[in-house]
Amino acid sequence: MKLATLNDGSRNGQLIVVARDLKTACIAHDIAPTLQAALDDWGFIAPQLDALYQKLNSGKAAHSFEWKAGACMAPLPRAFRKVTAQTYPAFAERVLAGQSQKTAAGLPFITESRSDLMRAPAEDLLLMSEQAELDFSAEILVLSGDAEQGSSIAAAFEQIRLIGLGCQWRLHAASLQEATHFSLADAGTTLAPVLVTPDELGEHWREGKVSLPVRISWNGNLIGQPDAGGMAFSFPQLLSYLSLHSAVVNGTLISGGVVTDAQTTRGVGCLAEKRALEKAATGEYRSSFLRHGDLLKIEMLDKAGKSVFGAIDTAIVESL
Repeated sequence: MKLATLNDGSRNGQLIVVARDLKTACIAHDIAPTLQAALDDWGFIAPQLDALYQKLNSGKAAHSFEWKAGACMAPLPRAFRKVTAQTYPAFAERVLAGQSQKTAAGLPFITESRSDLMRAPAEDLLLMSEQAELDFSAEILVLSGDAEQGSSIAAAFEQIRLIGLGCQWRLHAASLQEATHFSLADAGTTLAPVLVTPDELGEHWREGKVSLPVRISWNGNLIGQPDAGGMAFSFPQLLSYLSLHSAVVNGTLISGGVVTDAQTTRGVGCLAEKRALEKAATGEYRSSFLRHGDLLKIEMLDKAGKSVFGAIDTAIVESL
C-alpha cells in the first residue's frame, strides 16, 4: 500500500491512503489519525489500511478525492530518529577517499541526522547565502518498527515497515563542517510524498534493497539516474546493526546514504560526487553547489515509467 500525509494545518497532518497510480486518495482518520499512530499499533492498523487501499484501487472507496502531491506534508513530518549510513562503495571511493569518515572493515559507517525537520515534497528551501555551499543527497530510506536489542538480520527484515525516497540537504562550507558546528551543516531532509510497503516494489525489493534507478534533474537537466541497488549493506543489516547495543523504536528512519552507481556514465546522486569526478578528470571543479533560483527534482520510476513515491520538487529560494 501507499501512504501519505495531508496538510491540514496541524503539525502532524492527516494520514491518507493513496492509490497505486497516484491519482486518487482517501482519508484514513477512522483507522489512524497520523502515520505515527499507525506505526504505534501496526499489526492491528496495517490490515485495515490495506483493506482501504484495495477498495481505493478498485474504485470502491467512499469519499475518495483527487490526490495532489502539493497538498501533502512529508509523509512522516517528525520522526523520532533518523540515521544515515554510507553504504555505497563508489561514493566512498570518489568522495570520501582520504577523509576521516571511515569505519572498521565489514561494518557500516552510520551518523545521526536531523529528524525534527522533514520537509514537504514541494516545499521551497530557503538559503541565506550561496557561500554556505548547499548540496543535496538523493537517498532511499526505510521506516522501521520496533527492533529488540540484538535483533538478527532475519528479525530486522520483518520490521521494515515502509520505504521512501528522500533528499538530505548538507552545507559544505568549511566553517560549518568543524566538529563544534557539524549539526549546523545538516539542513534537514525532504521526503517524497508517498511511503510504500515493501510488497509494492515487487521484484525490485531484493534482499532488503531497492533495485531501481533514481532520476535527478537539476534546472531541468538530467544529471543522474544511479541504480539504488548497489548498497554494500542491506536495510535489514543496517537495522540489525543499529540494534546491537540498544533497541530501535518504531518510527526510526534509516537512510542508505547517497545513491551512487558504480558506473559513472549513470550520473551522480549529489553535487559533491559530480565535483569529485570533475576534479579527477580535469584537475578542477567545474560545477557550483546549489544557488538561488535552482530547481531540483528527484523521482524513482518503475519499469513501466510510473512514479513509485511521487516526486521531490524543490526550489532553492533566497531567504530574507
